[in-house]
Amino acid sequence: MAMLPDFTARLRRHLQSVQMAGNLATLRHLCLPSAAKRVLSIRFRGRRFRVQVRGGTIDTELIRQILCEDSEYRLPMPIDPRVIFDIGANIGITSLYYAAVYPKARIYCFEPVPENVEALRFNTAPLADRITVIPTGLGQQIGTFPFHPSSDPANLGGGSYHVDGNDPTQVINLPVTTVGEVCRELDIKQVDLFKIDAEGAELDILKGIPQRLIDGASALIGELHGIGDFEFLQHLSTSHNVGISKRYDRNCYPFVAARKKAQQGTLHLAKAG
Repeated sequence: MAMLPDFTARLRRHLQSVQMAGNLATLRHLCLPSAAKRVLSIRFRGRRFRVQVRGGTIDTELIRQILCEDSEYRLPMPIDPRVIFDIGANIGITSLYYAAVYPKARIYCFEPVPENVEALRFNTAPLADRITVIPTGLGQQIGTFPFHPSSDPANLGGGSYHVDGNDPTQVINLPVTTVGEVCRELDIKQVDLFKIDAEGAELDILKGIPQRLIDGASALIGELHGIGDFEFLQHLSTSHNVGISKRYDRNCYPFVAARKKAQQGTLHLAKAG
């Protein structure tokens, strides 16, 4: 009987692969990922996306977690966003998800790591009329800052502006700007949805967002990494109802926030992380 949950999980993953695969080659890769770079044909909401993944990395797992109906970035309340900021866009899976779920939205992707930007541009190119790639990080200040790549080869393109959990001897300098500066340059008056998952830079990013833009956002969603989390949540709670799902043995955990004027009462995540 102890093997039953493991068998059920494998069966669920296989059925998910069958549902997502746009062709047989993609199904084979989802079931048996290879070490080579591939372009997969992924089905979601009646359309196909050509998604470039890097073999031997977590890219395929990102597709499973995000580009599906039970996405980790699915909002638990209805909104109709016209402008979305995907902060920490990685290779663009979340942007593809939101492009399908919110067909009226204009999406801006922020990603500073060159290895990620290359795949991000490829993956979002068919939707270039709706998705704009901005190859920079976001924070509280404008400048160039040291970034520490992850020492895990499976986490290619991962890392943090904080040393914690990364190799302190490996450093690259990456550009950073602020949400306020981006909105000024692009004449963006309102952002309806912020997705923020930036490997520990979430508080710095929030401090770089003008309060009027935070107050006007219908929702914010993302992941926190144990760096300034309480200050981040406290800052958001003045204008939004905030929900989190935290396990005692994990530093990273999801959050979601709904604007109080649009969503009354206490907000909880739809599922535990």
